[in-house]
Amino acid sequence: MIPGAAPTAPRPRRCSGWHRNGCSRLSWPRSTVDGQLTVGVVPVAGQLDLKALAAAAGGKRAAMAGVAAAERATGYVTGGISPLGHRRRLPVVVDSSAMGFETVYCSAGRRGLEIELAPADLVRAANAVVAGIAAPPRG
Repeated sequence: MIPGAAPTAPRPRRCSGWHRNGCSRLSWPRSTVDGQLTVGVVPVAGQLDLKALAAAAGGKRAAMAGVAAAERATGYVTGGISPLGHRRRLPVVVDSSAMGFETVYCSAGRRGLEIELAPADLVRAANAVVAGIAAPPRG
């Protein structure tokens, strides 16, 4: 890859827990909106606001989903569930804070394996909605 050039495809990498400036790591808490499994993508240091997720997904009520249901629907094991490439298309909502980063990391289908891509590419690939779904920090 040419230094400074945009990658042409997402790059899988092993998660080291360290991310350079301009990057953010995202996580997906297992959730449902009105009983439908829904992918809520938030910064790893943040928490999902279930009311905001329900509103962004056009529903009334959101709740955390069970591990078995999430694994069955996505085809991935917990800890490696990606917002991309599920067995069946699931609604995806990406927290708006992700759009402020040059690149983001998200799970790539296995525990410890991540993909780095531009937030706009994640939104496009997942056919996602962008909304403020991260809970405000406690304090």
